[in-house]
Amino acid sequence: MRILAALPMKLIPLVWAMLWRRRTRTALTFASIAIAFMLFGLLQAFHTLFAASARFASADVLLTGHRYGFIQTLPYAYRRQIEAMDGVRSVTPAVVFPFVYRDAGTQPSLAVDPMTVFEDPRFLTSPEHLKAFQETRTGMIAGRELAQKHGWKVGDRIPLKSSWHQRSDGGEYWEFDLVGLFEFNADILGEGVSAMRAFVRYDYVDEARTKPGQVNLYFVRLTDPARAPSVSRAIDELFQNSSHSTKTQSEAEQQRSQLAQIGDIGLIIGAILAAVFFTLVVVAGNTMMRAFRERIPDLAVLKTLGFTDGTVARLVAIESLLLCLTAGLTGLLAAWLVLKPIAKAAAAFLPLLRLEPETLAAGVALAAALGATSAAIPAWQSARLTVTAGLARR
Repeated sequence: MRILAALPMKLIPLVWAMLWRRRTRTALTFASIAIAFMLFGLLQAFHTLFAASARFASADVLLTGHRYGFIQTLPYAYRRQIEAMDGVRSVTPAVVFPFVYRDAGTQPSLAVDPMTVFEDPRFLTSPEHLKAFQETRTGMIAGRELAQKHGWKVGDRIPLKSSWHQRSDGGEYWEFDLVGLFEFNADILGEGVSAMRAFVRYDYVDEARTKPGQVNLYFVRLTDPARAPSVSRAIDELFQNSSHSTKTQSEAEQQRSQLAQIGDIGLIIGAILAAVFFTLVVVAGNTMMRAFRERIPDLAVLKTLGFTDGTVARLVAIESLLLCLTAGLTGLLAAWLVLKPIAKAAAAFLPLLRLEPETLAAGVALAAALGATSAAIPAWQSARLTVTAGLARR
C-alpha cells in the first residue's frame, strides 16, 4: 500500500495499460489466482466451522451417552442417579428426534426436559415462550429461522413425521403445538448463526412412542467446570458394570474426538493451501518475469524520459500487486457467493458455516504477499536496468 501511495495517481492508467498488454495471459493468470482464493475462502470456512464447534462448546456441560455411541440408548432411570452425584447441578435427558415436514427434508430436533434445557445460555427465548413450553405437553419451541422457512407461527398445530420413532398407537404423524421461538446467543456464537432446529418435550414423545424409557444423551450441567474430569469418571464408574455402560465427555472433548475420526482438518487444509499457493507463486512469478522481459525496451524508454530507477521499479511492483489483489478479492467474493446458499441449505446441521472477517483479512494479506513475492525479482531487475542495455533489446 505504501508503494501505491508513493506513485503519482496520473501513472495508474499507465500501470493498467501495462497489465493488459497481453490480455489473454493476464486473463488466464487472473482466473487462476481468483479460483485459488475462492478455494482458500471455502476451505477456511469449513476449517473455521470445525474449530468453532469445539471453541464454543460449554465448559460446564458434560455429555453422557452409551459407550458405543449415542445411537444406542440409556435407561431414563440413570437421570436420578446422575443428579444425585456431587458436583452436578442439573441433568437434561435428550432423545434424538429428527423429523420431516411436508417432504422438506430432515430437520434435527431433540426431545428434552423443558424445565432444564434453556439453562444453556447459548439458547435464547422469551420468558413467555419458555413458560408456554413448560406448561404445554405437546409443545414445541422452534428456531426462528426454521419457523420462517416453513411459515410457522406461534399457536400453529404442526404435524411431523419421524423415521426414528414409531407411535404406539400406530399413527404416522406426531402433532405438536408451536408455543415459542428461540435463537442462538450472538454474544457467544457470533452473528449470523441460523437456528434451524427445534425442541419438543421428552415426556410427550416418550409416552407416545413404542419404546419408552430410553434416552440417547444426558446433558449434565456442573456446579463447577473445574470438576468436569472427576465427575466424568464418577459417572462412567457408576455404570461400568451395567448392561448399558456409559461414556462421558465434555462438549469440547466430544468435538475433538469427532474431528480425530476425520483427521487433522487444519493439517489437511494447510497442506492443500500450501500446495496451491506455491503453484500460484510460480505462475504469477513466471507471468511477471515474462512481462518484464517483453517490455525491457519500453522501460528503458521511460528512463530516457526522466523516470527514476525507483519509479520504474514501483511501476512493475504495482502491476503485480494490482493483479494479485484484484484477483484475490474477486476469488474471496466468489467464495462468499458460493458459500451463502450452501450455508443456508445446511444451516440445520452446520449452523456455524460462514466466511469470517478474519478469513477475509487473511486472504487480502495473502494476495498482497503473493503480489509482492511475484514482483520482487522483476522490480529489482527493472531498477538495475540501464538505458543502453534496454534499448539494445529493441
